[in-house]
Amino acid sequence: MEYNDFIRQIKNSIEEYVGDTAKVTEETVLKNNAVRLHGLAIIPKDRNISPTIYLEGYYAAYNKGRELSDIIVEIIRQYESSRLDTGINIDFFTDYQKVSERLLYKLVSLEKNEELLMEIPHVQYLDLAIVFYCIVLHDEIGSATILVHNKHMELWHVTTEDLYLAAKRNTKKILGYQIKGMEEIMREMLVDRLRAELSTDIGTDYPDEEEIVEFAESILHKVSGMDGEIPMYVLSNREKVNGAACLLYQDVLAEFADQIDQDLFIIPSSIHEVILIPTCERRGYERLTQMVQEVNASQVQAEEILADHVYYYSRDRQEVMSM
Repeated sequence: MEYNDFIRQIKNSIEEYVGDTAKVTEETVLKNNAVRLHGLAIIPKDRNISPTIYLEGYYAAYNKGRELSDIIVEIIRQYESSRLDTGINIDFFTDYQKVSERLLYKLVSLEKNEELLMEIPHVQYLDLAIVFYCIVLHDEIGSATILVHNKHMELWHVTTEDLYLAAKRNTKKILGYQIKGMEEIMREMLVDRLRAELSTDIGTDYPDEEEIVEFAESILHKVSGMDGEIPMYVLSNREKVNGAACLLYQDVLAEFADQIDQDLFIIPSSIHEVILIPTCERRGYERLTQMVQEVNASQVQAEEILADHVYYYSRDRQEVMSM
């Protein structure tokens, strides 16, 4: 089945399911790094916002043999689970004084987003771009954001500098930051995975937490107990979403570099985090850059790539530099 026919059948089935309670529209969204995704927006008549359900992944699963009926059922479940008890009131969005309290920034590639950057305000930072978004919802239910476009600036009668100053004031305060050793990150991920898998195996009760941690420690000891291993630290925000923007926190980088008494290689692992590696000199840059390029090509989703090379933080200059 061709992709357009696949979308049409999905849409028809969803429209039949929701009836006159919601409107179903096809959407093509320009995402980060010039990635265009196709999906369905299913907006209940008593709501004013709904997430777009993207279909590329479902089409790939269909071509691998997954039944169309299974896909439709999962999309319906996704729609139902994403529905909020009440619509989100975005009336505040016309009032910049209220918007300014919710403005944040994130980092994207300057080169890979030429088309998008023509439509949105941004500030160049090295070979990256600082762009702005507004938090609409941010609580235990989840989060929803709106990317700031040029038309919004015209509505608010503000400048890019106004946006930057507001986002600079808000981002660290709202999202915070964290620096964790790579081993600690791996331990957390492994413990979470073991907890989920063991819980599924034995029923609804979790196994003893201490046993899970000990098991995870034993696995890590076997796979990473190498002498002389280069210490690596992950810098992100508390949400671990768009956390590469922590690269803009010069005070955080300065404090960490002083703490370990070394300059830093900064590996842009994705738009969500960067990896800090202590270094006394700049040797190893080519090897690290090659590693970044290989990982980007094979492990990172296209819309989450930040850069294809390593950055350097100098304690003497107290700034991040491209190399």
